[in-house]
Amino acid sequence: MTRKSASNCRLWMVGPRQARAATMRLAGKEIEWCYFGTDIAQRNKIAEILSSANSVSISEELNRVAHDAKQPFLDWIAEIGSRQKDKLNWWASRIASKSPLQTDLFLLVCYHRLFRSWVVRGPQPRTRIVVVGDPWLRSLLRRDFAADPGVAVLDSISAVGADRAYWLARVPLSMIYVILRYAWLKRIADFVHSGSQRFRKQADPKQPEVLLYTWIEKSCFITPDKLHDSYTGRLEEILTKNGERVKRLTALSIQTPFLWDLSPFIGSLLVTPRYTTMWDIFRSAISFFHITGLRTLSMLEDGDYAPLFYRELLHEWGEPGFATYQLSYLAFRRMARYCRGHVKALIYPFENQPWEKMLCLAFRDEAPAVRLIGYQHAAVPSLLLGYFLGKQESRYVPLPDVIVTNGRGTFDRLKAGGFPSEMLVDGGAFRFEYLFDGKESRQLRSRTSKEEYRILVAFPTSRLSATCLLQDLLELFPTPFLRTNRECPLTFILKCHPDLPWGTFGNQESKLPEWFTVSARPLSELLESADLFLYSPPTGTWREAYGAGLPVLKYRGEFLDIDSTDLPGVSELPVSSRDTLRRTMSGLLTQAVDSATVTRKSFLDQAFSPVNEKVWLQLVREPLG
Repeated sequence: MTRKSASNCRLWMVGPRQARAATMRLAGKEIEWCYFGTDIAQRNKIAEILSSANSVSISEELNRVAHDAKQPFLDWIAEIGSRQKDKLNWWASRIASKSPLQTDLFLLVCYHRLFRSWVVRGPQPRTRIVVVGDPWLRSLLRRDFAADPGVAVLDSISAVGADRAYWLARVPLSMIYVILRYAWLKRIADFVHSGSQRFRKQADPKQPEVLLYTWIEKSCFITPDKLHDSYTGRLEEILTKNGERVKRLTALSIQTPFLWDLSPFIGSLLVTPRYTTMWDIFRSAISFFHITGLRTLSMLEDGDYAPLFYRELLHEWGEPGFATYQLSYLAFRRMARYCRGHVKALIYPFENQPWEKMLCLAFRDEAPAVRLIGYQHAAVPSLLLGYFLGKQESRYVPLPDVIVTNGRGTFDRLKAGGFPSEMLVDGGAFRFEYLFDGKESRQLRSRTSKEEYRILVAFPTSRLSATCLLQDLLELFPTPFLRTNRECPLTFILKCHPDLPWGTFGNQESKLPEWFTVSARPLSELLESADLFLYSPPTGTWREAYGAGLPVLKYRGEFLDIDSTDLPGVSELPVSSRDTLRRTMSGLLTQAVDSATVTRKSFLDQAFSPVNEKVWLQLVREPLG
């Protein structure tokens, strides 16, 4: 610990293992605490240790700092990226993606700036213990603020060394994982889908095809005779009825059971694992991410965050993501050579992720005549940084020829986010076509005399946010009642995101209380019987509930609010934390307006557009300029 008088320090920065020691040193003082980190289990342990202190919510301040730091951070990463000579190496990294769902770099920068704001503000009314989970961030905070007379630091200086050793030890394990996993996928794909060789010989170059990139998940198999794609909806039907030949293209990573399920559809499918070789798999597994100019890294405004880049390097080496993206490029490149001459367009779901950049680079190298069309199918949250470009980044980032948005609102947001306007076109929202059924309103079951309230809970793609919401619901509702008089019981209908199914939570459905049920029914059906829609970002499902007229409540945890509720036409949604969830829920369920809920027509018009079939047909038919 820095040698200072504890009575003079109002801001204590401590590691998780030092939290108990900090409370002992501050015995008799009025203290409060907060947590910088994403480990929910660790935070729960800290809460037990500091149970006698007040927990302080940092959500509002953290997100305010994040919005202020957003554009400088984007420009900073863009400037670093512009100096990278090995473009394939750079764009296969999580740093280049900037997405807070893939890397904690932006979050750690925001934590640092938030802590600095407290130091600059001066003495706090109470002594605050800031428990910092990440050792690299603790080291950075110690370097920058330990000398301040109002800051005390209690941490092990060996923590960074231990973390470095941990991630280096993971490197060979990551290599082995990549080799075994993708060798297995290739073998199974070759065995199950050997019929694709026959189809390959039948390809007719006089009838060019359109490829639809499809994520293979459980929802793809809802009908036995045709693959279903919830992201592009009836796009295949539109193209085929107008004489286009359509074939689907899969991702590199597919769950083994789904590979077997793809067998009946092999005649109209390109299975990406089949386009790898054992040499591709091996050399991808031993590839290492590097950053040119790391020793002379530029400053982010007045902050030196170079240590966090060393942290990112270790995470890239010790996790399989970078190698997987490298392998994706090699597979896509081999596939592009096959497609050259008889594929005219490739449509894929656009989120500006690393795998998409690999796809664009591969086809630019091997099949430049294929038109690349990215379909922006989901929401564009203001803090989901992958959807935003830094200064001049659009000049060198791998992008499709066209980005088709699902509405005018997202068109304007991408344009403002740095994407060239000539690249953007509004093609309509396939996922939300049922909202354009002409109904101006719908009747909800009366909330004045009900046997039960049905709460539809939509989980996000983020495991952190989903786990936090589930844990708080189970703890806050040990009985199915909002109030002690037990007037009306609650039923919670849990709807998981396709990318985060229930099994990934580590919970067994049978262990849930009887007033909690997990549903696999389509969201559009569940909305019909719900009384309240509760969600945690990042997920765009709230828009469907909002457009359908349901009361919508957002749950926000102690982390970045990756949401898109600031779209035009959206009234401010009620937001709750753990402390206010029961109270806010009660108010929404018992509010005066009970009989009919009018659809937010103005929001629907501004958020989404009806599908424009002419736009899609024109895009796949006109030659590249």
